[in-house]
Amino acid sequence: MAYNRNQARALCNDSEYALFTASLADSIDQLTAAQLRSKIKRARTLRDKNADLFRRQSLALRDTTGTKRGKTGAANERTEQKARLFDETLKRFEKRLEKITSQSESASSKAPTKKSVAQSGAAPESKAKKAAAKPAVPKKAAVRKASARTPRADAARSRSTKKSTA
Repeated sequence: MAYNRNQARALCNDSEYALFTASLADSIDQLTAAQLRSKIKRARTLRDKNADLFRRQSLALRDTTGTKRGKTGAANERTEQKARLFDETLKRFEKRLEKITSQSESASSKAPTKKSVAQSGAAPESKAKKAAAKPAVPKKAAVRKASARTPRADAARSRSTKKSTA
């Protein structure tokens, strides 16, 4: 079931409703790819939150109702509706992002090729030059391991392995 603005308004708070309205046809066309990715992340978070909440509520109702499914009419129907609403919202955002990326890929295929760039005289920078320009910074884990390896720690480690083998 597709939710309309009135149904969404009754279910959502202000920020959730703003996300829902941004996914509708009149607003979604104005969003950039970066904005869509941000909205997708938010919609996915809200969908997962409400789906998990619905699942937890159903499990809690099993004990009180004594039924296997934990249904008591409209006990947690609102939470289930919110999960469905944000699932629909997420699908609209993902569909629009897919459409934008496919359009940008087709536009980039019409962009100048390597031959045309080489003929224009502009030489692209090689990957080796770019890699050489950046100094290698050791990762935190490697630094921790190196600092943990002291002669005293090595001696203690070798003594403990000798005791366990004897």
